[in-house]
Amino acid sequence: MVRLIESIRILNGRISHLNLHENRCNESRAKLWNLTNAINLRKKLTIPKNYQDGLVKCRLVYSQEIEEITFQAYQIRTINKIKIIQSDTISYPFKFEERKELDTLFAAKDDGDEIMIVKNNLVTDAYYYNYVFQKGKQYFTPNQPLLEGVMRSSLILNNKIIKKDIFVTEIQEFDAIHLINAMTPLGKIVVKPNQLNT
Repeated sequence: MVRLIESIRILNGRISHLNLHENRCNESRAKLWNLTNAINLRKKLTIPKNYQDGLVKCRLVYSQEIEEITFQAYQIRTINKIKIIQSDTISYPFKFEERKELDTLFAAKDDGDEIMIVKNNLVTDAYYYNYVFQKGKQYFTPNQPLLEGVMRSSLILNNKIIKKDIFVTEIQEFDAIHLINAMTPLGKIVVKPNQLNT
C-alpha cells in the first residue's frame, strides 16, 4: 500500500498550521481510499520534552491510518543555485512518501541546490518547495503547482500571495523568488532570478 507524509513545523513547542495538515491528510485518505473516518491530529501528536525548544520537524507517515510519527531538530537549508528542469508529464497530486518521478528530476540538478520544475512552459514547484515570486510589494505563486503545500495554502487564505500562471519566460521580470514549505515561511529562503540556470 502507498504511504503518504506530512511534515509539520513546531517552533518552541507550538505546532503550525495543524488544521491545514489535518485537512490534507483526511482529503487524501478520502480520495485514495474513500475513507470518511477523519483522523484527529491534535489527539495524535504529543511533542516529547526534548523537542519543546527551537525549530522541530514532526514527520507523520500514514496510509489509511497513521503508521509513524517522528520528531527531529530542523535547520533551514541554504540555496544558492537552482536548475530549471522541463517535464510535461510530471504529476504529484498527493504527498507520497515515494516520489520516483521527482527523484529523477532532482538527480538532474547538476551542481544546483534545488530545481524549478517547468510543465508546459509554466513554473510549478521545486523538489522540496513551492515557489513565490516577488515583484515590488506583491507576491505571486504558480497557479498550477504539483502539490498544494500547507504554507502556500495558509498564505493564500491570508491574502499574502496571489495565484497566477507564471511562464518560464517571465522569471527574469521578478525581483526575487522565495522558496516555501511547511517548515520554511516566506522570506527565509530568497534567491534572485539570475541564480537560476538551464
